[in-house]
Amino acid sequence: MAKNRKKGLRLPIDEGRKQLFLEELSRTGSVTAAARAASPHSVGHDGGLAGFSGLAQRDLNFAGAIEGAKEKALGDVEKEIHRRAMSPPKRPVWHRGEIVGEYEDRNSSDKMLLRLAEKLNPDGWAPQSRVKTEVDVHGVMLAICPEDVFLLEPSEQTTFIQLIDRIADLRGEEKDGTKSLPQLNGRMEP
Repeated sequence: MAKNRKKGLRLPIDEGRKQLFLEELSRTGSVTAAARAASPHSVGHDGGLAGFSGLAQRDLNFAGAIEGAKEKALGDVEKEIHRRAMSPPKRPVWHRGEIVGEYEDRNSSDKMLLRLAEKLNPDGWAPQSRVKTEVDVHGVMLAICPEDVFLLEPSEQTTFIQLIDRIADLRGEEKDGTKSLPQLNGRMEP
């Protein structure tokens, strides 16, 4: 094995390593931890993850087993969230150095219960707040048909048309669809 490490040779991913990978993945939900557990000999920075990722791309059965292992891990986490939400920890109540009772610490369990409710019924429990989103557009094209504008509210329709006109002006396009090229330093630029 020392020779394999020195030369950087990869050991084949046999059924035993696949099984170990899937077991660790279903236990932890971490592909990195699963790869490291199934590749203790690996000296690479990824702990053998590249080999398992490549195998999943070539072997659809293995890819499906990976998804199944991830779903099991998520199910275990959700089960624990449910348990903690429904059974909050009990904390002692102290008075003059003696325990005189206990109370349920619902601080963290209430938060988990709300998150679980959000997941189960997002329309009823998700926070009702406005979210500002920022989008970077790189080479994305959106096809909008004229009838799509009627899906907008009247005020949005006006804003949309103003924005389209503004873009056309910045491009140097005429309203009738012809284009006039902007001039920069006396040269025509496309």
